[in-house]
Amino acid sequence: MQNKDLKKIGIIGGVGPKASSIFYDLIVDHTQAECDQDHPDIVVLSYASIPDRTEAILSGDGSRIIPTLCRCVKELDSLGCELIAIPCNTAHYYYDEMSAAADARIINMIELAVGEAAARGAHRLGIMATEGTVAADVYGKAGEAAGLEVCYPEKGQADVNSLIYDDVKQGKTGDRAKFDRAYDELKSRGCDAIILACTELSVFAAYNELPEDVIDAMDALVRETIELSGAVFR
Repeated sequence: MQNKDLKKIGIIGGVGPKASSIFYDLIVDHTQAECDQDHPDIVVLSYASIPDRTEAILSGDGSRIIPTLCRCVKELDSLGCELIAIPCNTAHYYYDEMSAAADARIINMIELAVGEAAARGAHRLGIMATEGTVAADVYGKAGEAAGLEVCYPEKGQADVNSLIYDDVKQGKTGDRAKFDRAYDELKSRGCDAIILACTELSVFAAYNELPEDVIDAMDALVRETIELSGAVFR
């Protein structure tokens, strides 16, 4: 059965490129379809040239990245996209600025991941993320709004950073020992759910079997993107 009423999806990709590729594949893989036309139309803007999100947050200088992200949003608007997904947690620090520039609805991955944790009955969330996401505390704010406590790794943050930048962003599948050290630290501090709050860690998850209490923010974004488009998630 062909569904011609699906909303067109725009993806701001390239942040990072492999994560964007996996995100697109997951949308295709998890859309229930009997023919091509059961899938939503998707526009992928793979702009790897978008300035580094963590660098912008830590420096406090958004003068380059904000206009770039807003141009991406407007380009997707011009192509008729009704939904915009950004498979980059750190970029969500600029969610309000992008939303103000957009006609399309921008899906909030941070709120979705925290909502997934709350639905599972979690109370204290461990967050594995870039230093930019940690400094911006976007998960802390979302967690507080949902009545959940948020915890970031201390010693383990160096391992998380290295897993993201030295491994996945350089085309490697990732060093499991780095993940395990950060995970064990967060568990020792009473976290009953761990959120993969960087899509490079979502890439790592694609190659590694992780504990059941690990929540991948990208997975939450995939489901919401499919369902909001009007397609059926499987």
